[in-house]
Amino acid sequence: LFDHTNKKLKIIRDTRGTRSLFYANNEENFLFSSDQNAIIKRIEKVTLNKDKLIEFLNWDYKSNDETYFNEICRLEPSHFLTFSNNEMTSKSYSLSDDIFHTDMNKDVKETFKKTLYKSVIGMTNRKKRIGVMMSGGLDSSAIAISLKKNNYENVKTYSANFDHLRNNDGIDEMPYQKNVSKFTSYPHFFVQMKDKSPIEPIQHFTKALCQPLLFPNIYIFKEIADKLKKDKIEVILDGNDGDNTISHGFEVLFSYFIKLRFIKFTKEVYLYSKFVNGSFKKFLFLFLKEAIKEIFQVKKIENKNSILKKDLEIKKNPKNMISFFSSHRKKLSIDLHFQANEIRNEFFRYFKIENFSPFYDEELINFCISMPSENKFKNGLTRNILREFLLDFLPKNHAQRDKSILTPGLLSNFKDSDLKIFKSELRNINKHLIDVLDLEKLESILSKFKKEKKITEEELINIQVFISANVFLNHNNL
Repeated sequence: LFDHTNKKLKIIRDTRGTRSLFYANNEENFLFSSDQNAIIKRIEKVTLNKDKLIEFLNWDYKSNDETYFNEICRLEPSHFLTFSNNEMTSKSYSLSDDIFHTDMNKDVKETFKKTLYKSVIGMTNRKKRIGVMMSGGLDSSAIAISLKKNNYENVKTYSANFDHLRNNDGIDEMPYQKNVSKFTSYPHFFVQMKDKSPIEPIQHFTKALCQPLLFPNIYIFKEIADKLKKDKIEVILDGNDGDNTISHGFEVLFSYFIKLRFIKFTKEVYLYSKFVNGSFKKFLFLFLKEAIKEIFQVKKIENKNSILKKDLEIKKNPKNMISFFSSHRKKLSIDLHFQANEIRNEFFRYFKIENFSPFYDEELINFCISMPSENKFKNGLTRNILREFLLDFLPKNHAQRDKSILTPGLLSNFKDSDLKIFKSELRNINKHLIDVLDLEKLESILSKFKKEKKITEEELINIQVFISANVFLNHNNL
């Protein structure tokens, strides 16, 4: 907002950080943009923010005004910036709960449905060509159904396809995707993932987005975005963080425990173990252990998976340290959500596609936080209100399904060609990384894959983290 009379500029960032906003203030100019590249081109020289780099290498993120460049700042979510007479101030703001108050009447399911529909309608222009990232999971299914029930017509749905892993039932989403397509009648496109490199997109988009990326499934997004572009899609919706907005509801179990309702606690754990086809004894032990840790506030703040040298002793951001039993509100407020929102939006903006996540609507979030606990977790079922909503449109085995795991697809796609990229980056390692990385750990990952042709999720993410950091530093001459 620009006040022409008083020559005052005000820039406001949304509460969930879904839109990036960078700025730089030097003696000559005040620069701001959603694209860091636009600012860098106007700065004579940028230098590395080493603390931010180490934070990234530790698989962590702190939401503050820092970027990876000392000369460029980031406006934090829920903040506004004022610039006038060459002076700049940044302040936080909060939204009153009264703005988003929803009457919690007896029919909670109907209120949830109306609030979800309102969110989808509010974010989606009917005149534009709309795509949905539709995995077949509960959240993306709900978004596609919401569009259909509100008479959106110009819609196509997209999903990653792992036909080459047919023996792995945990990743086969096709039956669920077909369920949604049958109800909506929207054209659905299966985007093949066979032999798609999980490493090459990390290199490319690190340069394009001008920052290191902790984005393991970026290869899936890249292939789907290419298809969206080909189909001239203008807006892409996703079900991102629907699980956190609605809540898995494990905090409900903790409330039973601290209120000494041990029979209720045990019964719900038993039903949950049946739901996920797991061992009751194993889950009972797990939840009891987590409950005790929550009571005594025991938190693990070291990251043993990190490729940083051990003597650096870097602690994780406490705000990102959540447990099974962390509160609903706390799970929605971790800094890693802000980072994911920002990167996802920048990623799709690169393809000139608008991206919206309806589950990040503030009214929907406030409703879900406030709804009765049995709507979050009941009879062993997580996200109960969403499952009840979906039962009106989809088969029971879909509405009451467990979550799929994409890790097997990620690991199976790592090939010798990706290993060559890894080796090349190691040969050209940046000076800043030599000082802070455990190079023996990286070399051991390399040797192990050469010998066994297998890789773990932790190892692959560390490869991606190293490559992204190295590409970022070398590309920007840091």
